[in-house]
Amino acid sequence: MGFAGSFNRKLAFGAALLFCSVTARGAVIDFNTLTGSNGDLFTTYTENGFTVAATQGTWSKAFQFGNPLPDIFCNQCAPGTISITTAAGLFSFASVDLGNAQASIVTFTMQGFRLGSMVLSQSGSLGSGPVFQTFASANSSATMDQLVISLTSNAGFFDYNVDNIVVNAAAAPEPSFSGLFGFALVSGAALRRLRRRR
Repeated sequence: MGFAGSFNRKLAFGAALLFCSVTARGAVIDFNTLTGSNGDLFTTYTENGFTVAATQGTWSKAFQFGNPLPDIFCNQCAPGTISITTAAGLFSFASVDLGNAQASIVTFTMQGFRLGSMVLSQSGSLGSGPVFQTFASANSSATMDQLVISLTSNAGFFDYNVDNIVVNAAAAPEPSFSGLFGFALVSGAALRRLRRRR
Protein backbone atom coordinates (compact mmCIF):
# COMPACT_ATOMS: atom_id res chain seq x y z
CA MET A 1 0.00 0.00 0.00
CA GLY A 2 2.94 2.36 0.71
CA PHE A 3 2.92 6.07 1.41
CA ALA A 4 -0.34 6.86 -0.41
CA GLY A 5 -2.31 4.29 1.59
CA SER A 6 -0.84 5.48 4.86
CA PHE A 7 -1.57 9.09 3.92
CA ASN A 8 -5.18 8.31 3.02
CA ARG A 9 -5.77 6.51 6.33
CA LYS A 10 -4.36 9.48 8.23
CA LEU A 11 -6.46 11.87 6.17
CA ALA A 12 -9.64 9.92 6.89
CA PHE A 13 -8.83 9.71 10.60
CA GLY A 14 -8.08 13.44 10.77
CA ALA A 15 -11.33 14.28 9.03
CA ALA A 16 -13.25 12.16 11.54
CA LEU A 17 -11.64 14.01 14.43
CA LEU A 18 -12.20 17.37 12.76
CA PHE A 19 -15.92 16.82 12.40
CA CYS A 20 -16.53 15.28 15.81
CA SER A 21 -18.11 17.68 18.27
CA VAL A 22 -17.89 17.90 22.02
CA THR A 23 -21.42 18.22 23.31
CA ALA A 24 -22.76 19.26 26.68
CA ARG A 25 -25.81 17.81 28.37
CA GLY A 26 -27.91 20.69 29.63
CA ALA A 27 -29.90 20.35 32.83
CA VAL A 28 -32.05 22.49 35.08
CA ILE A 29 -32.12 21.78 38.80
CA ASP A 30 -35.64 22.97 39.61
CA PHE A 31 -36.23 20.84 42.73
CA ASN A 32 -39.43 19.47 41.17
CA THR A 33 -39.10 16.10 42.91
CA LEU A 34 -38.68 17.47 46.44
CA THR A 35 -41.05 15.81 48.89
CA GLY A 36 -42.25 16.81 52.32
CA SER A 37 -43.75 19.98 53.74
CA ASN A 38 -42.81 23.63 53.76
CA GLY A 39 -40.01 24.21 56.26
CA ASP A 40 -38.75 20.61 56.32
CA LEU A 41 -34.97 20.40 56.69
CA PHE A 42 -32.99 20.38 53.44
CA THR A 43 -29.53 18.80 53.36
CA THR A 44 -28.87 17.29 49.91
CA TYR A 45 -30.79 16.77 46.70
CA THR A 46 -29.91 15.08 43.40
CA GLU A 47 -31.53 15.88 40.07
CA ASN A 48 -30.37 15.22 36.49
CA GLY A 49 -27.05 13.86 37.78
CA PHE A 50 -26.26 16.96 39.86
CA THR A 51 -26.18 17.16 43.65
CA VAL A 52 -27.06 20.28 45.63
CA ALA A 53 -25.80 20.24 49.23
CA ALA A 54 -26.41 22.73 52.04
CA THR A 55 -22.94 23.63 53.36
CA GLN A 56 -23.59 26.65 55.60
CA GLY A 57 -26.73 27.77 57.39
CA THR A 58 -29.92 25.80 57.97
CA TRP A 59 -31.68 25.24 54.65
CA SER A 60 -35.30 24.17 54.26
CA LYS A 61 -37.69 22.95 51.59
CA ALA A 62 -39.97 25.67 50.23
CA PHE A 63 -43.51 24.86 49.16
CA GLN A 64 -45.02 28.35 49.63
CA PHE A 65 -42.65 30.61 47.64
CA GLY A 66 -40.91 29.55 44.43
CA ASN A 67 -40.33 30.16 40.75
CA PRO A 68 -42.39 27.96 40.49
CA LEU A 69 -42.76 25.77 43.59
CA PRO A 70 -40.91 24.00 45.07
CA ASP A 71 -37.43 25.34 45.77
CA ILE A 72 -35.09 25.65 48.77
CA PHE A 73 -34.61 28.50 51.23
CA CYS A 74 -32.42 29.53 54.12
CA ASN A 75 -34.09 31.50 56.90
CA GLN A 76 -32.05 33.70 59.25
CA CYS A 77 -28.79 32.54 57.63
CA ALA A 78 -25.85 34.90 57.51
CA PRO A 79 -24.69 33.59 55.14
CA GLY A 80 -26.54 30.63 53.63
CA THR A 81 -24.36 28.59 51.29
CA ILE A 82 -25.00 25.67 48.92
CA SER A 83 -22.65 23.63 46.78
CA ILE A 84 -23.40 22.04 43.39
CA THR A 85 -21.40 19.08 42.03
CA THR A 86 -21.92 16.26 39.54
CA ALA A 87 -20.74 12.67 39.33
CA ALA A 88 -19.89 13.37 35.68
CA GLY A 89 -16.96 15.51 36.87
CA LEU A 90 -16.80 18.82 35.03
CA PHE A 91 -19.69 21.11 34.18
CA SER A 92 -20.45 24.69 33.25
CA PHE A 93 -22.94 27.02 34.89
CA ALA A 94 -25.39 29.18 32.93
CA SER A 95 -27.80 30.84 35.38
CA VAL A 96 -29.76 30.62 38.63
CA ASP A 97 -32.97 32.12 40.01
CA LEU A 98 -32.48 33.76 43.40
CA GLY A 99 -35.45 34.78 45.53
CA ASN A 100 -36.04 37.18 48.38
CA ALA A 101 -39.29 36.69 50.26
CA GLN A 102 -38.73 39.58 52.69
CA ALA A 103 -38.43 43.35 52.53
CA SER A 104 -34.63 43.42 52.63
CA ILE A 105 -31.70 43.68 50.23
CA VAL A 106 -29.96 40.35 49.69
CA THR A 107 -26.40 40.07 48.40
CA PHE A 108 -24.88 36.98 46.80
CA THR A 109 -21.61 35.52 45.59
CA MET A 110 -21.21 32.70 43.07
CA GLN A 111 -17.86 30.96 42.78
CA GLY A 112 -16.82 28.09 40.52
CA PHE A 113 -13.83 25.89 41.32
CA ARG A 114 -11.83 23.40 39.29
CA LEU A 115 -9.34 21.26 41.21
CA GLY A 116 -9.41 23.86 43.99
CA SER A 117 -8.64 26.83 41.72
CA MET A 118 -11.28 29.50 41.21
CA VAL A 119 -12.52 29.71 37.60
CA LEU A 120 -15.61 31.87 38.20
CA SER A 121 -16.34 34.64 40.69
CA GLN A 122 -19.22 37.07 40.64
CA SER A 123 -21.37 38.92 43.11
CA GLY A 124 -24.44 41.10 43.14
CA SER A 125 -27.67 41.83 44.92
CA LEU A 126 -31.39 41.40 44.53
CA GLY A 127 -33.92 43.90 45.67
CA SER A 128 -36.53 43.93 48.36
CA GLY A 129 -39.01 41.07 48.12
CA PRO A 130 -41.04 39.18 47.52
CA VAL A 131 -39.12 38.79 44.25
CA PHE A 132 -37.26 36.24 42.12
CA GLN A 133 -34.51 37.32 39.74
CA THR A 134 -32.50 35.33 37.18
CA PHE A 135 -28.75 35.87 37.32
CA ALA A 136 -26.65 34.69 34.38
CA SER A 137 -23.13 33.38 34.82
CA ALA A 138 -20.37 35.90 34.21
CA ASN A 139 -18.52 33.14 32.31
CA SER A 140 -20.83 30.38 31.09
CA SER A 141 -17.98 28.63 29.24
CA ALA A 142 -15.87 28.08 32.37
CA THR A 143 -15.74 24.40 33.33
CA MET A 144 -15.73 23.56 37.02
CA ASP A 145 -16.13 20.64 39.41
CA GLN A 146 -17.90 22.67 42.11
CA LEU A 147 -20.18 25.72 42.18
CA VAL A 148 -20.71 27.54 45.47
CA ILE A 149 -23.59 30.01 45.91
CA SER A 150 -23.74 32.14 49.08
CA LEU A 151 -26.46 34.61 50.07
CA THR A 152 -26.61 37.04 52.96
CA SER A 153 -28.34 40.18 54.24
CA ASN A 154 -27.75 42.75 56.95
CA ALA A 155 -31.44 43.01 57.77
CA GLY A 156 -32.80 41.66 61.02
CA PHE A 157 -35.34 39.33 59.39
CA PHE A 158 -34.59 37.72 56.07
CA ASP A 159 -34.55 34.53 54.03
CA TYR A 160 -33.28 33.58 50.61
CA ASN A 161 -34.57 31.14 48.01
CA VAL A 162 -32.74 29.29 45.24
CA ASP A 163 -34.39 27.74 42.18
CA ASN A 164 -33.73 26.77 38.55
CA ILE A 165 -29.96 26.23 38.59
CA VAL A 166 -29.03 25.82 34.89
CA VAL A 167 -25.91 23.69 34.40
CA ASN A 168 -24.28 21.76 31.56
CA ALA A 169 -22.36 18.57 32.24
CA ALA A 170 -19.27 18.19 30.08
CA ALA A 171 -19.63 15.21 27.75
CA ALA A 172 -17.16 13.05 25.87
CA PRO A 173 -16.65 13.87 22.17
CA GLU A 174 -19.29 12.32 19.99
CA PRO A 175 -19.71 12.37 16.22
CA SER A 176 -22.13 14.93 14.92
CA PHE A 177 -24.20 14.33 11.80
CA SER A 178 -21.94 16.63 9.80
CA GLY A 179 -18.93 14.79 11.20
CA LEU A 180 -20.21 11.42 10.04
CA PHE A 181 -21.14 12.86 6.65
CA GLY A 182 -17.69 14.44 6.28
CA PHE A 183 -16.01 11.21 7.31
CA ALA A 184 -17.99 9.30 4.68
CA LEU A 185 -17.00 11.79 1.96
CA VAL A 186 -13.31 11.73 2.83
CA SER A 187 -13.27 7.94 3.16
CA GLY A 188 -14.99 7.52 -0.21
CA ALA A 189 -12.49 9.82 -1.90
CA ALA A 190 -9.59 7.97 -0.32
CA LEU A 191 -10.92 4.59 -1.48
CA ARG A 192 -11.42 5.85 -5.07
CA ARG A 193 -7.88 7.16 -5.08
CA LEU A 194 -6.55 3.81 -3.89
CA ARG A 195 -8.45 1.87 -6.60
CA ARG A 196 -7.11 4.18 -9.35
CA ARG A 197 -3.51 3.54 -8.25
CA ARG A 198 -3.89 -0.27 -8.36
